[in-house]
Amino acid sequence: MILYTRLINLLKITMSISEIFSKAADYAKAILSRFGDLIILLVVSIIPIINLIAIGYYGRIIKDSSDSQAPPRLNGFWALFVDGLKVLVAGLIWSIPVIIIFLLTFIPVFSMMRWEHMMTYMTQPTALLRFASFILLLLMFVIAFAVFILAGIGIVHMFKTGSFGKAFAVGELINIVGKIGLLRYLFWIIVAAILGTIVGVFNMIPVIGWIISDLLGIILLIFLARSIGLMYDMATMRPATQTQQPAGQPPTPTSSPPPPPSPP
Repeated sequence: MILYTRLINLLKITMSISEIFSKAADYAKAILSRFGDLIILLVVSIIPIINLIAIGYYGRIIKDSSDSQAPPRLNGFWALFVDGLKVLVAGLIWSIPVIIIFLLTFIPVFSMMRWEHMMTYMTQPTALLRFASFILLLLMFVIAFAVFILAGIGIVHMFKTGSFGKAFAVGELINIVGKIGLLRYLFWIIVAAILGTIVGVFNMIPVIGWIISDLLGIILLIFLARSIGLMYDMATMRPATQTQQPAGQPPTPTSSPPPPPSPP
């Protein structure tokens, strides 16, 4: 019974995310009809620092309305540059705990490796040192992956709310990941990694491979930005508010008034 319930839940997750991917694919294909915007994105994407404009554009896609059928127009380049800079700064801030964890893990592991090398000249066993090193490395990867998950949804939360500080609202981010569903979010990450690898293969084609790869990369990033934006909207969807009564009119009674008492 438990296995059946898990299979049903997995089927629901697959169906919902496939619908999101279908909408995101139709959304991303619309950029092909705007060849000028696509070429501009290609040019700015390959220029250092200027490529922050492209990053900001993907952020604009993230915060685009869920009812939109096509990517927004490529305009307001300074605003896009500032948004891309926010993503860069947020990413650097989120990388700080990962760097600290790496240093706190690498130094003990390196020390243990040197100690193990010294102990090869002795008769004492080194299995405990190896096990401790493995646990520390495993802990580092788990924490780094958790930070990566929160950082990704934090940037989405930043664009959706329009507040830079919301990128680091850990409590809100954990709540949003819970509403999206960890399995659904991990599935999105796996799909993004697979598609990114496929696009990267085109870079191996001589001469024109990098152009094909970059063009496909732009379409892929539009697709991923749109799909994660839709996932966020679905997770944070609020119930419809009640219709307000027009000004100057008395409120509509919810039930008919009781009949007047009959005369004795």
